[in-house]
Amino acid sequence: MKPGKLENTVRAKPHTASGLTLRRDRAKAKARAKRADRNQAVSQYLTYYRTTTDNLLLLIRQGIPVREIEKAARAMQVTNEDLYELLHLPPSTMKRKLKNNDVLTPEQSERLLELMKLIGKVEDMLLSTGGDPDIESGVLLAHWLTTPLPALKGERPAEYMDTVAGAQRLSQLLSMIVSGAYA
Repeated sequence: MKPGKLENTVRAKPHTASGLTLRRDRAKAKARAKRADRNQAVSQYLTYYRTTTDNLLLLIRQGIPVREIEKAARAMQVTNEDLYELLHLPPSTMKRKLKNNDVLTPEQSERLLELMKLIGKVEDMLLSTGGDPDIESGVLLAHWLTTPLPALKGERPAEYMDTVAGAQRLSQLLSMIVSGAYA
């Protein structure tokens, strides 16, 4: 056998070896696609966090598509129902809106937008502090929201998500944590 043909045979062989390499390649491709989806979602949350008040007002007045709740739930690795509870949204209304592919009311949009801005803020914090790129901002926020904090007199941050002012208080608290005020 000529050297050139042997090299071609050796290169081709791992791809046929019991399908293991093909499965591994598919798993890697799936992981890359998942990271790309995550990066797109993270980019969206960073945009919400960094956008102007005028843009936020426009989004709120137009109504955010109800499907964004599903995206936020996936980013936080929680159920839609968990987010309904967190944001004080009536489950039956949200399910009907999902079925009809509706938009949220301005009040509902504002609550969801505050949550999405918090995800963006956590992502911004992770990026600015050189955090582990494998840490997902939505998951980290979901954990933080359910952890009682001394800065909130032992209350869980989730208890503040019922109002825009409460969500803004949480955003301030996150800023204080990064600055070291609550280190």
